[in-house]
Amino acid sequence: MIRIARADGSTFPPEDLPITSVLRTGQGTHSDGEVFFRRDGTTFPAEYWSFPVRPGGRVEGAVVTFLDVTDRKRAEGELFTASKRREQFLAMLSHELRNPLAAVIAATRVLRAGTSRRRGSARPAA
Repeated sequence: MIRIARADGSTFPPEDLPITSVLRTGQGTHSDGEVFFRRDGTTFPAEYWSFPVRPGGRVEGAVVTFLDVTDRKRAEGELFTASKRREQFLAMLSHELRNPLAAVIAATRVLRAGTSRRRGSARPAA
């Protein structure tokens, strides 16, 4: 028995399972957006191919090959996050470059604050 769900966790009606559609249509199928269930009930994202077995020209079964793509999906998520952060950084940088005086003013404030702290912390000669 194969249990498959969509990546969002929703299940397919038995007649709509993409992996078994090969038995009805005789056409091979491929998917990488579903999750498979292990015997213990845990799930993993899978990529699979399903092709008909046709001895004598009639579809009598299917050959299914699948891969656990957990690591690939994790890497894709990390790339997406990194890309989003990069876009945010570039947007901020673009804004700063369009307004160069803001950086100069901020640097001046930092320098002034540092100078006034040094003057205020100096002890008078005894």
